[in-house]
Amino acid sequence: MFIKPDWPAPEGVIAFTTTKLGGVSKGDFESLNLSLNVGDDPLSVKKNRKLIEQELPRGTKIKWLQQEHGGVVTKADPSCPEKADALWTNYSGWACAIQTADCLPVLFCDIDSTCVAAAHVGWRGLLCDVLENLIMEVPANPTRMISWLGPRIGPEVFEIGEEVRDEISVWILNKGGSPEGFFKDHPKISKFYLADLARLAKFAVSVAGISKIYDSNCCSYSQPQLFFSHRRDLGNTGRMATLIALSS
Repeated sequence: MFIKPDWPAPEGVIAFTTTKLGGVSKGDFESLNLSLNVGDDPLSVKKNRKLIEQELPRGTKIKWLQQEHGGVVTKADPSCPEKADALWTNYSGWACAIQTADCLPVLFCDIDSTCVAAAHVGWRGLLCDVLENLIMEVPANPTRMISWLGPRIGPEVFEIGEEVRDEISVWILNKGGSPEGFFKDHPKISKFYLADLARLAKFAVSVAGISKIYDSNCCSYSQPQLFFSHRRDLGNTGRMATLIALSS
């Protein structure tokens, strides 16, 4: 099962997010785990990735990243580094892929269908300006770009400590924003807070010049029948993938 963005992407842009359904993995990784780094059988993962390739135009290759919760941007090309948390391409034949299990996948395209991009966003990536770095590197004017936010941990369950809240607050202030509205006091744990990861990402994207932002409104943590969740499953889980490509 796949989720397709509800956004006004131009013809020629292909985008979707996988769920945990429809693959061959077993146990904690049942069934469509797409990560080779979580302890799943590599043969099962490779079969799952082959299933994903069938959703793309014939001959399209997927650029899989070694994600590090940082701000590095690369290109969907075999000659470019794999250690990054965001990537883009302006060529058909390559798909940008982001793996998540509570972090936020963010897709981008320009309205002229000349380039596409994707980012892996957690709170550490936000503080490394991964979204701004990607938007700056993509060869398109931000005013002609649109973005879409995929499944991620929701604001009712994304718990952070006081130190993380303070770090994020400084980041917001440095960008001319106000931390109010991004956090709520935790109802049960003292000096803990609930953070709105999607709202934080929308803030970063808008500061970088993109005003048209669309949202899946899906919470990975709260929908165990559909999504893997690192926090909910205490780390013993698989990864979904969010992909975007140009068809021609």
